[in-house]
Amino acid sequence: MHIASSGMVALVALTAVFHSRLLAKASTSRFVFALALGSALTVGVLWEILAPVFGHIAPAGHGVAVDTASDLVNDLLGGVGAALLFIGRGYNKHI
Repeated sequence: MHIASSGMVALVALTAVFHSRLLAKASTSRFVFALALGSALTVGVLWEILAPVFGHIAPAGHGVAVDTASDLVNDLLGGVGAALLFIGRGYNKHI
């Protein structure tokens, strides 16, 4: 779930930035990866901070630290997937 949701967050962020054309000169792959990973990780970290507030706790079998680390890695994987899709389809070049 983390991979899919963070991928969607990253795609929304990429689409918003590139559709607004505010950063027309920043269409490099490095910028796309930074934006995708940054947005996915930001939402992932916020979720991990707010999860206890909403009653979501880590499974008792392996502890909070391992669960949080695996969730954040999955968030990063979703961001990478979104960036690769965005670059692979050439969406960063259509500005």
